[in-house]
Amino acid sequence: MRSLRSPLLVVLLVACQSQKSGVAPGPAATPTSSEAPPPAAKRYEGSGMVLDKEGVGPQLCLGGIFLSDPPQCRGVPLVEWDWAKVEGERTLRGTTWGEYRVVGTYDGKRLTPTEPAGPPRYPKGHRSTFDTPCREPAGGWARPDPMKTTQADLFKVSDAAQKGPDFAGLWLTNLVSLPPNADHQDLKEVVVNVTFTGDLARHEAELRKLWGGVLCVAQQKHSEAELTATGVEAQAMMREMGLELQESDLDVIRGKIHVAVTAVTAEQLAKLDEKFGEVLVVTARLRPVP
Repeated sequence: MRSLRSPLLVVLLVACQSQKSGVAPGPAATPTSSEAPPPAAKRYEGSGMVLDKEGVGPQLCLGGIFLSDPPQCRGVPLVEWDWAKVEGERTLRGTTWGEYRVVGTYDGKRLTPTEPAGPPRYPKGHRSTFDTPCREPAGGWARPDPMKTTQADLFKVSDAAQKGPDFAGLWLTNLVSLPPNADHQDLKEVVVNVTFTGDLARHEAELRKLWGGVLCVAQQKHSEAELTATGVEAQAMMREMGLELQESDLDVIRGKIHVAVTAVTAEQLAKLDEKFGEVLVVTARLRPVP
């Protein structure tokens, strides 16, 4: 995942079928002692947009989708997909699409449905919540200089914070609810959260010279630079393992890297966990079906 470096938010920067072989007339062959029966094909499920572009064929979109009209994506090819067996699709300029849950066998490149597609079932993913890591003081949040809470002041805080090698993240926490039609934030009613890996007293003193509103300076285990480097290393390792990456997120608020892949085995997850530990969170868009 990537980190979005803006003064307002420096955050997060983030199904297959069981195939049946044909049965020939006559008694079934009995495997010899040196000939093990072939393993049963594993079934997976995945939910997303099925997109069928003329000249390309149907695909299950498991990553980013370009929301043009018609939409576009690079997904997992679907074998023997039949639009006559589903409902809710749209067609425009040679492209047909709709959102479905697909169950079938996955061979590492293609997904072959084994049962009728149904409504999508999206799993719960990690949500980007912008809570502050600081507790509100007993006397309330301090605003030593309310005049020094402009957008320009916030830019100065962001620039100063990111200069240090131990910078870990910056984001805002709203202290009041914004109306749905709000076109701006009152920066006197936000907490500017800035995290570092060390020397918090010095950082807070320096940033307090630039910001007169509510300020939270807190500890983080990994710097943004360290997380970025770990994310690059993790993605390289996953590609070497043959994993197909769909999306990646650098979550500087929680100090984690979120990576979505097409499918992953328990053995692959164990190797990644041994190498990177809890800092790397891997989710699969195609999940095994019991």
